[in-house]
Amino acid sequence: VLESLSKDSDYWVLGAIAENPKASPGLVKSLLEAISENWYGSERVTRNPAAPPELLCRLAKDWRSSTRRDVAVNPATPATVVEGLAKDPERKVREQVAARPDTPSAAIEILARDKHAQVRLRVAQRDSLSQNILEMLARDKDAAVRLVVARKPEAPQELVQALLEVLAKDVDQGIRIAVAEHAATTLDLLEGLANDREIDVRKAASRRRAVEKGEFAVSAAGAAVDLTTAVRRALERAELAGSDQPGQSPQLRPDDLLRALYWLHLVPQKPTKRLLTGAARSRDWLTRLAVALHPMATEAQRRLLEKDEMPDVVAAARTRNTALG
Repeated sequence: VLESLSKDSDYWVLGAIAENPKASPGLVKSLLEAISENWYGSERVTRNPAAPPELLCRLAKDWRSSTRRDVAVNPATPATVVEGLAKDPERKVREQVAARPDTPSAAIEILARDKHAQVRLRVAQRDSLSQNILEMLARDKDAAVRLVVARKPEAPQELVQALLEVLAKDVDQGIRIAVAEHAATTLDLLEGLANDREIDVRKAASRRRAVEKGEFAVSAAGAAVDLTTAVRRALERAELAGSDQPGQSPQLRPDDLLRALYWLHLVPQKPTKRLLTGAARSRDWLTRLAVALHPMATEAQRRLLEKDEMPDVVAAARTRNTALG
């Protein structure tokens, strides 16, 4: 039946026969060659995994970018053609080349330096990349590319550590959060990120650090806790850390709240003036409260917090200003 239908003059019929899994390889090849000159036919050729390599080579030079894109996707496209398409003028064609699992390494080297971030992002999303490519993409000018690299779990351990050290200093806070959440991030890096200028980075690093040290069970599940529970646990940790009798009930002192805020890692105990200024403008009211109570906060920072929208922050800033004269 297929043989008789193959004599039809309608390109739609011929294309459908070529895609029929019961058609013989010889019939498919002859049909694809017959219809390749037609626009609709060429589309059926480029999307057919049984397409002859010589036809795909010819259609890889087609003036239509959609045709070249389909050639880039087709698993039957020869490696030499794929490598040539890595230099195609159309971005979407290069994206498809970057997404192919069997793209030659020489083409990946080219695409990792592509002028378009979307192409480099496709490269970063590949399952297996060389050390040179990963190091290059870890310093990419586009944050989305660096973020993908930061979250890659399959890179060699020594390379992961080198990448994480670079990315821990990234200007984008989303990248630093990804580093804090990465399973391979060392305690040393977490200690540094726990003093980050951004509260979300500090929180992420503190959760991971607490989990690694086995200090804060709630952090391991990543579950949100109410403020009362968080402060109580923080106080217990702070008190027991300096106690000679592990397990004894904490005796609360006047600076308990500030100690709790330290242990929640909202601000470090020895922050820079710049960090405190940024924290005083944080959207998180507990962070602003920590600044108001902090002994290293300047009078100007406390004066700013006297105008805060949260009464507790205002009261703390006024009390500290009054106490310090």
